[in-house]
Amino acid sequence: MTLLYAVVLVAVAAAVVAGVLYARRTPKPGELRDSAPDESWLSRPQPGDIWWADVPFREGTGGKVRPCVVLRTHRRRVDVLRITSQDKSDRSDHLRIPTKGWDPKATHDSYVDLSEPFRLNDRAFSRKAGRMSTSAWSAVREQHPTGWAG
Repeated sequence: MTLLYAVVLVAVAAAVVAGVLYARRTPKPGELRDSAPDESWLSRPQPGDIWWADVPFREGTGGKVRPCVVLRTHRRRVDVLRITSQDKSDRSDHLRIPTKGWDPKATHDSYVDLSEPFRLNDRAFSRKAGRMSTSAWSAVREQHPTGWAG
């Protein structure tokens, strides 16, 4: 009986780990839709939107509210790229974007960090700032799969 219990426990643990890993993976382009699955999704952050959200620091301890661009919208979470106002013009993993359209107080352009998407819970988003320009969004889409996963 103890051996059977151990086998069942290991099987359940393996299933949980597999489910978590599957949920965290980046969807393949064929698994993403170009439009929202239904109207209930339209009030949520949409691919190409710029939102203010609580984004974690890369080091993993804490975070701050900063602008980010939405890559993919899932059922209860959203994949984003961070936007920084620091000059990153010397880096190939950052894309310069116009800022005036979504941050009227800005005095200079910002940079999208193309290197590492973050997965955020819906509660992390505070307010929509605007949309990426068509040319900037095209450049982001060349680097990352985008769309609705649901």
